[in-house]
Amino acid sequence: VYANGKNQGKTDQYGKIGYDYKDKEINKQIAVKAFKKGFEPRERSISLSPKTGKTYSFRLQAIEPIKISVLDDESDNAIDDKKITINGKSYQTDTYGIVEYIPETNKGKLTYNYSGQDIMHYPASGSFDYSLSERYFELKLVPQAVLIIESFYVNISSNDTLPQVKISIDGNNIGYTDDTGMLTVLLSEEQRKDGFNITAFKKGFEKYER
Repeated sequence: VYANGKNQGKTDQYGKIGYDYKDKEINKQIAVKAFKKGFEPRERSISLSPKTGKTYSFRLQAIEPIKISVLDDESDNAIDDKKITINGKSYQTDTYGIVEYIPETNKGKLTYNYSGQDIMHYPASGSFDYSLSERYFELKLVPQAVLIIESFYVNISSNDTLPQVKISIDGNNIGYTDDTGMLTVLLSEEQRKDGFNITAFKKGFEKYER
């Protein structure tokens, strides 16, 4: 408890604490603020009574946790073991895809961020406005689209894989197929939705465009 700008200590087992003042302070208005972890701070102004033993009550409201359910946007299944940053602090979803966050107040805004570094879903960020009645939110992550490219050439008897084929997507050089003629490419969310142009080139072979 803080009273008149000074730390008065903690309340006793009955939730009470005394404040001593001099006669010249009678009827003086002072600010009193009460804190307890897991509860919203409460501040009010009181008038120092001329009567001894005057009691002032402070009703602290418990801060309820906020639950964020992280889901796959396509399957609607819960995503466990997923790292999400909330208000700058890292959290990990449980086996049910839930992150539990305890804010400092019962009403406010939280920001979230998913980096997408695990290459399973596209990055996502945003915010939720929470209140006493709004304590549950859903965060849906869009699955990362992967393009698997296989390069080969056709001869008289069979189709043979073709390594070291240069691949470009939307005019950007992506890389070369490996010794087995394979290349895996991560597509952006825009390419996933709107499509893309692909070009394959190797010296001595006709260029492929689509």
